[in-house]
Amino acid sequence: MIALRAPNGLGDAIGLRAVVLHLLERGESVSVFTKWHDVFADLPITINPVTENTGNEDYRYMSFPLSSAIPPGTNDFTMRCRQLGITEPVKLQLKWKVRNHALLERIKRDARGRPIFVYQSARTIRSYASMLLAPRRQAFNKFVAKYHGHYRIKLGHPPHVPEDKDAPCELDMYGKAFILDTFDICTIADLFFGQASFITCMAEALDKPHICMFARAALRSTDTRANTTTPERALAKKHLATVVYDD
Repeated sequence: MIALRAPNGLGDAIGLRAVVLHLLERGESVSVFTKWHDVFADLPITINPVTENTGNEDYRYMSFPLSSAIPPGTNDFTMRCRQLGITEPVKLQLKWKVRNHALLERIKRDARGRPIFVYQSARTIRSYASMLLAPRRQAFNKFVAKYHGHYRIKLGHPPHVPEDKDAPCELDMYGKAFILDTFDICTIADLFFGQASFITCMAEALDKPHICMFARAALRSTDTRANTTTPERALAKKHLATVVYDD
């Protein structure tokens, strides 16, 4: 039995799901310690609350320190997999089975043929680094407004993302779709937008194009966590990504 854990972000859980899928394809038995039970509920694995791994030295932790340089041509996802002892390539994939078909049919009907644009506003600020990493709200919303020809769906859930009532959208799912419905909605998106976070990981796992907004303040700062979160490092599937900045 291989026991795994990742940091507590939803994007981290998506990356961990990809690793679990890889290990299952190898014929391994897997258990995970996670706060995101629904992300793994459809998989034939053992799911444990994070609190249960206190003092457990046997689990492998899927993380890579931002203070450490990465080899050219790699990215954080690759380095995190290597930290788990997996040297072969791991496909960043989701393999998600839609549950709420009625919701998706309603969205498609309301979109009336327009491409579906899914975004999540900047994450809740919990530290100095996260403040630097958050794109400027005005620039973010101005960019979303440019896509008025799309059917824009706003995702996010408290307390992970603060509410932004000024962010333009055709369908406001803030605080209304969590995990299962959120993942279902993402499967029909034509384009994703947001800062480097869950929304980026989701787009990559679904092999869909996305636009990632980075904050200039972070890249220019002396804060190691902020200035090392670069497009080269954060994005695993660069061919899918368009990078923009908040200035």
